[in-house]
Amino acid sequence: MKKPLFPCLIGLSLLLLMSCVVVQPEGGTPSYQTPYAPYRDLASDLERNLGELYNSSKAQLTEATPSDRRLLEDLDQLWQDSKELRRYLRFYPSNEMRADPLINRMLSQAERIDRGFRYQSSFRMFRRDWDDSYSILKGIANFMIGEVVEWLTEETDRLYTKLKEMTKEKTPQEIEVLDSLYQFWSQSRDIDLYLGATYFNKTRLLQMTNRLQYRADRTDRQLHSLPYYSALEEGWEQCLGLTERLTGKAERIYGYRRPYAPPEERKEEKKVANIKPVGYIDIATPEEVAGWAFDEDAGTAPIEVHIYLDEKHIATLTANLRREDLVGKVKQLKDPLHGFRWTPPALLPGRHTVKVYAINVPPGDNILISTKIVFIPPKKR
Repeated sequence: MKKPLFPCLIGLSLLLLMSCVVVQPEGGTPSYQTPYAPYRDLASDLERNLGELYNSSKAQLTEATPSDRRLLEDLDQLWQDSKELRRYLRFYPSNEMRADPLINRMLSQAERIDRGFRYQSSFRMFRRDWDDSYSILKGIANFMIGEVVEWLTEETDRLYTKLKEMTKEKTPQEIEVLDSLYQFWSQSRDIDLYLGATYFNKTRLLQMTNRLQYRADRTDRQLHSLPYYSALEEGWEQCLGLTERLTGKAERIYGYRRPYAPPEERKEEKKVANIKPVGYIDIATPEEVAGWAFDEDAGTAPIEVHIYLDEKHIATLTANLRREDLVGKVKQLKDPLHGFRWTPPALLPGRHTVKVYAINVPPGDNILISTKIVFIPPKKR
């Protein structure tokens, strides 16, 4: 007797549904959780540890200073954020745009709290407990990034193997593409290894993701030049998507990343020393103010001078009058056309200050080359 097929299909469907967990994030589409995500367990541990640490430190500090109270408030806020993080990670990665910035905020809070546990004597007894919680928080961040890196490394390795099999007789172009793809895989693997390093530094991680993004763009151009790119397109597009997700996640969790520029493309402006102009006021009388000004950066061209009388700008001159006596006496001066002469207006009796500024070439700080006092005697009655 044949068994009915319909009940068997129902049983098989139920078995398949039980083998995976479907979660429905708020305002999103259903997504399947991975069988084991370490950061979910770590989030629960973090919440529990921070709660115990906050309660024990609060009970111990009977006479808290203002700095102690601020540290307790920060610790309490971090504890509340850990509860929110645990709820977010239940539906991760569907709501990673919420979880990643939250982790960034928690890491910033943790850096501030870490300084308190390190330097405030009231909290030193809880230092070890805090170190455990801080390590868990950093572990969550690195696990979430490492999940993407591991996936990217596997996909790149698969694509590299496929390309290697397709290029039996390797042309110079194919060798170059293979090398570039290998470098891309190597950099992604280095990031994966660095995430577990004891000397982890977030700035270093952002630099590594920047270089990986640059390498991805370069490899993309090279792969497109192959005549059989269509056979590699699906795998490579997935690698590009994972790279973009990785760099975006690293930026959201650890902060802003600068665009990477390789050494061969960095154009550093050649710094040219701006030589200060020189000069002097040779004559300063009620009838005449004369002198010279010269800027080596201007070559043989004359420069301008500004004349100030009693701290007020009163005249602008071009130092282009002939001064034969300067040639040979002033270093680097090769022609005599660098003198100036100015006739002051009628001055009242008393002391008057005359200042001459040489206008710098190229534009920079104008230089006071000389100051003179002009004395006008009082009129006789």
